[in-house]
Amino acid sequence: AFAADCEVTMNEDSIQLIKEVDSGCLMAINSLHQMEEYEMPKEQNDMITRYIAKHDELQKEASRMLHNNNETDKQPGMMVSAMSWLTTEMKLMLHENKSEISKIIMNGCNMGIQSIREQMAKYKAASEEAVKLANKLIKLEEDMFSDAKEFI
Repeated sequence: AFAADCEVTMNEDSIQLIKEVDSGCLMAINSLHQMEEYEMPKEQNDMITRYIAKHDELQKEASRMLHNNNETDKQPGMMVSAMSWLTTEMKLMLHENKSEISKIIMNGCNMGIQSIREQMAKYKAASEEAVKLANKLIKLEEDMFSDAKEFI
């Protein structure tokens, strides 16, 4: 059986860490969808589409784990989401090119990694499953950062 399918009651640290992974994935998906609206080479657009799917898969895993513990998903904060959207729009209006898109993605990856590592430190009592999930998100962000570098 897959870990997310188990009916195990998780402690509060585990739930909070999983909610952060859930929220981080949604934030990445929203930001990447925003980039799709801009002109870029097909390879770069394909990379973005691939990472939307990977973040979506991880978000669904986090969501399943939460729902199995009678918890709800955590939506990204309205202010954070609005500021992120606005910053991206401004940067892309000024420099709509593949290099700028990659720089925004790489900055987002760095912020995502930093944020989830802070949450892992904050929620020290999180279960092994929750920590594994958080590490999957870090690895996903590291991979996306590496792939985005190719377009600078």
